[in-house]
Amino acid sequence: MEPLHTTLRLSMLLLVLTCSMGVTAQTSKTAQNNGLPVSLPSMNKGDSIPEREFADKVYDVVDEHPHFPGGNGALLDWLSKNIHYTSGCASIQGRVVVSFFVEPDGSLSDIELVRKVAPELDEEVLRVVKAMPKWIPASQNNKPIRAKFTMPITFRSE
Repeated sequence: MEPLHTTLRLSMLLLVLTCSMGVTAQTSKTAQNNGLPVSLPSMNKGDSIPEREFADKVYDVVDEHPHFPGGNGALLDWLSKNIHYTSGCASIQGRVVVSFFVEPDGSLSDIELVRKVAPELDEEVLRVVKAMPKWIPASQNNKPIRAKFTMPITFRSE
């Protein structure tokens, strides 16, 4: 029974030594910084979110999302009038997904296809998105900002 007792004592001692080394390492790091915790300098000019500047950044969460002038109904109407689903493509069906950035001035940039269907339909989507009028940009703290927008366009024969 003595060997088991000795093994347990050695295991506990090893555990305590390992934990104390971690505490010692943290203590010495704090001592190197004159007892003050290590902190990174703030990259923001303000102390709170409303005071921060949002120029040249892309945000996932915004106060107001970018949108087509007139809303989704106007976007669907504009797409239906400008997409040419030619008779040569009538048998091809599918959903092309396009993404782009809406810049603070409402222009579209970095247009790319996220999901392709067929070269003819893919090229048509690129042509139409490049021809779109300026959008209403996203905003953060009532300032226009750059935001990414992803849009599916479905082609189906009737």
